[in-house]
Amino acid sequence: MKTEHFIRFIKDISKAVRAITLNPDILTQLADEQFEIFRSRFESYKPRTEEGQANRGVIETLIARELDLRGEQESLLTQTGLKTAELVAEKTSILELHIRQPGFVKKLDSAVFLDKNGNNGNVDADVLHVHQDLIDMEYPKTLLKHRAKFLEYVRAWEVRAAMLTPGNGQYLVPKTCADAMYAKFDEFTTTREELLDEFEAKWEGIIKDAKKTRGAFFAQSDYPPFKAVRSKYVQDMRFIPNAVDEGLRQKSKEAFQRETERLMVQCTGAAAEIQAALRAGFRELIEHFVERLSPDPETGKRSRFNEKRLTDIVEFIDMFKERNVTNDEQLASLCDQAKLVLTDVSVTDIRSKPEVAQSLKQAFDDIVVATDDLIEVRTRKVRVASAGD
Repeated sequence: MKTEHFIRFIKDISKAVRAITLNPDILTQLADEQFEIFRSRFESYKPRTEEGQANRGVIETLIARELDLRGEQESLLTQTGLKTAELVAEKTSILELHIRQPGFVKKLDSAVFLDKNGNNGNVDADVLHVHQDLIDMEYPKTLLKHRAKFLEYVRAWEVRAAMLTPGNGQYLVPKTCADAMYAKFDEFTTTREELLDEFEAKWEGIIKDAKKTRGAFFAQSDYPPFKAVRSKYVQDMRFIPNAVDEGLRQKSKEAFQRETERLMVQCTGAAAEIQAALRAGFRELIEHFVERLSPDPETGKRSRFNEKRLTDIVEFIDMFKERNVTNDEQLASLCDQAKLVLTDVSVTDIRSKPEVAQSLKQAFDDIVVATDDLIEVRTRKVRVASAGD
């Protein structure tokens, strides 16, 4: 079951229990982390109706059978699993980021559009949908590219975990990146204001151009004073800790304990996601790196080496120590190995010295195999839902 589907599934534990009672196969299809999260949620399920109590008994039997089938008699929330969950909660924060901008596209009335273009009733307006750019889109594109570059920086720090960040501008990031993130956000905001100043200086000319290009569809009301346009370019950012509000402890110790347990369950599932995503991301980078170092199998000619292949790996390795919030010692070891191999290696050497490229390829072939072993072991140990589930 996909993570986002699973989150929705267990949101209402009573409905989840009823669904599994009617279709026990749902339980067998859950990945190990999902199964353990469900078990933890189920333990706190206290039905009041006779039907709910009966369903609880059925689920208890199904869980016991499933544990036997999986050969797992201990929860992921063992001491080891709990420590990893605590690491995730301790080392990460949820970055909530919202960057908004106006659109410069207008929907046109299809009947009016056809009438002004001499349709004479030949085309049914109901089957036609017409939109028109209000201005030359090169102007807002500059701002959109600037936004995309900042988001690329944010994603480079992200440790993916849908269990904790279901979307809506949220990213799970190491706490240690907060200062750098604020500095980058301030830089982004400053440059954005400068780009908007340039945009404003050209606004009157843009309107004149639009009047010519839009012809009969031009309407002055589509072009408010730039102050109104600028007000729609807004951005805000904040960090949300992965912690239960201490104020809750003062009001209700039981509620505080339940919320803490819920957070640990989420962090346990998130830890598995984070580790798997980092391993897969590293594997993808080094695979592409090896491909560019390898000669064409048909012609024997060396491929053109893109500098980004090297810088992406170096960046991943440099940031991994901070992003390694689950204390993945095996991947850390492979990153150290890759860093050692790349010591004093330059793009110029890779391009001009075949022996350097060949030596790198041999070393990284071994790292690829070792990374594959990590991913394969995890796949055997933990049931992971397929992309098509």
